[in-house]
Amino acid sequence: MYLFVDTGHQIQIGLIGSDYRFVDYETTTEKRSSEIIHLMIHGLCQKNGTKLESLEGVITAAGPGSYTGLRVARGISDILQLSGMKAYSFWWHESFQIVGINEGRWVSNAFKKEQFVYSWSSKDARSELVHNDEFIESSQDFTVDSLISFIKKNHQKLFQIIIDEEIVRDIFYYRSLEKEFARG
Repeated sequence: MYLFVDTGHQIQIGLIGSDYRFVDYETTTEKRSSEIIHLMIHGLCQKNGTKLESLEGVITAAGPGSYTGLRVARGISDILQLSGMKAYSFWWHESFQIVGINEGRWVSNAFKKEQFVYSWSSKDARSELVHNDEFIESSQDFTVDSLISFIKKNHQKLFQIIIDEEIVRDIFYYRSLEKEFARG
């Protein structure tokens, strides 16, 4: 069994069985991820009669998302990895490509009056930050909410590929740390 942890937009945790399906899944829009995530994980394991140390690995969403939220999920993953667990991670915006959707555009609020826009096709992919005043929304856009629904619906295929291909991504924030922490 594997643990799924995402704290980049909202808290999502789940236990994934050997068939790559969710055994159990919980989500909350609570913003205090660092205060409640450990209790949520403990409760989920307890409810399903499993011990954290018996899990094979952890899968985390490595961004983009809230800077602090991403660090919480990565910290949990790092600690579990130190205890001998396998650790995998993926970027939200690559989920569609992983499961075989060859073209699209994913949009997320990148804070600081900007939208993160990730476009891909079978030939290439690119990302950019677009100021809210210049952003043109499309009814075809994938959003954070549609991505959460997509992952719930396609989690078996997504997790199987992530584990089988041993996908591990570094944390991906919307902008470089230098730009994130610049004044003005």
